[in-house]
Amino acid sequence: DDIVNAYSLVLNHKKPLEEPINFGNGKEITIKEIANKIIKISGKKNIEPVYIAPRIGEVQRLIADTTKAREILKWVPKCNFNDSLTSFIDWYKNYGFESRITF
Repeated sequence: DDIVNAYSLVLNHKKPLEEPINFGNGKEITIKEIANKIIKISGKKNIEPVYIAPRIGEVQRLIADTTKAREILKWVPKCNFNDSLTSFIDWYKNYGFESRITF
């Protein structure tokens, strides 16, 4: 919901935006944490994340600086990450490509 709102603000802005604008909640979360949250929310007990070596040049840490989004578009994130992830997984179970991933 936050990102849909953000892009709606971009598309409906009075002037063209000529610089990059980042959207996010400004909090760092690891891929491992996301994977574990997906496993927990999906209710699967027999899944373990698979770890592989980072690719050459892969960004190790990234936190979105949303200052421009707040100042230019008056955008503020409102959604809770866990709630949004739960909603996405529920949607995916009902409308996604269930044959590819089984929960």
